[in-house]
Amino acid sequence: AREEALQAELNPAAKRAATGAREAQVEAATVAALATAEKEAEARSAFDESSASARDAARELRAAKAEAEEATAAAAQRKRSLQEALDLAVAQAKQARGEAAGAAAGRSQGAEAAGARIAALTAEANAARAAA
Repeated sequence: AREEALQAELNPAAKRAATGAREAQVEAATVAALATAEKEAEARSAFDESSASARDAARELRAAKAEAEEATAAAAQRKRSLQEALDLAVAQAKQARGEAAGAAAGRSQGAEAAGARIAALTAEANAARAAA
């Protein structure tokens, strides 16, 4: 009888202890789940921030690339313009040299013709003097 009485007292205490243990396990699991959720939220936030930073960096890189391409195109256009101006200047210089050479040749021929005319007139004058 004494054993049964002890058993009757122990059963409710054991049940209360088991219930308390289960409640402690549930509470520990809840605390762990909340901590995990908080860590996940922090990780998600950090990932979102790094993703935004990566998108910003990519956008800045594309803008810098576009600026570099524009500068390269402008430099190529300036180079073409300068080459065209140089080609024009060379052609004009060649033409001017040709014109100057032609004028010099014309003056030389004119001088030779004048010299021949002077020589002919001198010969005529000398012949006229000799005849007189």
